[in-house]
Amino acid sequence: MISEGPSDALVLDAPGGTLRKLFRVAPQMHSPANQVWRDPLTRLYWDIAEVIYRLSPFAVAGWGEEAGAITATEDNLTLKDLERGGYLISSQLRSRLGPGRQGTPLSSGLILMEEALTQ
Repeated sequence: MISEGPSDALVLDAPGGTLRKLFRVAPQMHSPANQVWRDPLTRLYWDIAEVIYRLSPFAVAGWGEEAGAITATEDNLTLKDLERGGYLISSQLRSRLGPGRQGTPLSSGLILMEEALTQ
């Protein structure tokens, strides 16, 4: 959640050491070798965000390396801020952002702005 002044944040972290005990983890995060654990973990994060959104709507949630990358507030957030992907945004925020990358609507009303697959 991003807001002016104090805000609540929920941070879910899968420590690299734990992942390495459970899976073979390649150094490059977007490596095909990581897909076996990365895709299900990302989906789990989305599911958790959707449950939270239904209970307490928010404007934007991020995962992976992008989770802490936004410094703009909800009022001055732009599509450029979200261009690398790795975000779930509210439909209200998506409408305010105007034309451009649309994302994928989810059943909760959130819009999935998937990660750009850069290596």
